[in-house]
Amino acid sequence: MRNLITTLALSAWIVPGVLGAQDVRLDAPDASDGLRTALTAASLSLALSRDGAEAPQDYVAAARADYRRLLTGLYSEGYYGGTVSILVDGVEAAQIDPLVPRNSVSSVVLSVSTGPRFTFGRADITPLARGTQLPEAFSTGNVARSDDIGDAASAAVSGWRDAGHPLADTGGQSITARHPDEQLDVSIIVDPGPELTFGNVAITVMKPCGQNGCLQLQACQRAPLILQ
Repeated sequence: MRNLITTLALSAWIVPGVLGAQDVRLDAPDASDGLRTALTAASLSLALSRDGAEAPQDYVAAARADYRRLLTGLYSEGYYGGTVSILVDGVEAAQIDPLVPRNSVSSVVLSVSTGPRFTFGRADITPLARGTQLPEAFSTGNVARSDDIGDAASAAVSGWRDAGHPLADTGGQSITARHPDEQLDVSIIVDPGPELTFGNVAITVMKPCGQNGCLQLQACQRAPLILQ
């Protein structure tokens, strides 16, 4: 028994303890409540802390991934001139080799400077199918939230698909942040693709259809493809 206790004591002295992060915090003094919520939701480091994770390498990997994720959070609220610094135990996370094992992580500090909030300068999507309604948020002078760009592009593509162009998709885009003017210029090209019609339509019914039903099926065989 004495030998066993001695062996355990030596093992504890030789093998360093593995400690989780004790302090993970977001430092964004200029952020509004809405932006702080977006940044908190975007951060993997904060998520690990909330979940009680302990592996140091997980925090290093999360911190390195948070640069892009926090920038995405800034873009979602219209901030395109912000900066992000992430310190893991006082060292910039981008400078830490993720393949070198760490025995502990004591602190992760996510520092975000928002910079100015941008509005839409140019906000163009062409061509549009007849009747397509783009989101009102995607227009000159409104806050240039990145999600509004995606919603507008989706609406433009859906308009063409609903008009019988199921292969419609975005064909190209140009997004430019004009920092002196604090404006974002967006130009998106939509490729409608070909208009498609139904081919052979085979419908099996359990009982004979009336005259009106048969006429509707015949019209369906000749009509353009309309997707709802």
